[in-house]
Amino acid sequence: PPRAGELPPPPAIRPAPSAPALPGCSANEQQRLAATHDPSASLIIFAPAGAGKTLTLVQRVLHLLVSGVPADGILCLTFTRKAASELTARLASAMSAKVEVRTFHAWCLRLVRSFDPQLGGAGLASQAQLTAFISEALHAWESREAGGGEG
Repeated sequence: PPRAGELPPPPAIRPAPSAPALPGCSANEQQRLAATHDPSASLIIFAPAGAGKTLTLVQRVLHLLVSGVPADGILCLTFTRKAASELTARLASAMSAKVEVRTFHAWCLRLVRSFDPQLGGAGLASQAQLTAFISEALHAWESREAGGGEG
């Protein structure tokens, strides 16, 4: 068992039972195992830049499609717009199915906007609203500090 503050070791990558060879795949063995990981199980890939994460993701999406997962049931999330754009381009060149690729921020924004009517018309703050809010909060904090009070 891990010591306090340590993470447990990651689970072993297990290929799907009858994982098909991926056509035209130039992935190495670790990438192939990750791409063909059991579709019903989650998988997190930690790897440095240039290690082939995008190739692995493209192969993973192809594997999921071959395994019967519908394209609209696949969501690819990235951290940057550049990575999302690269992944979208590679997927488009590898297949005709349209898979949703977004950054975490873009996906969360879409999620918030999908609930907008249920939030009573609340939306995202404009730059002017953010500036006013920060100014107001700073003024309140300064007033509190000047008075020596807590609240």
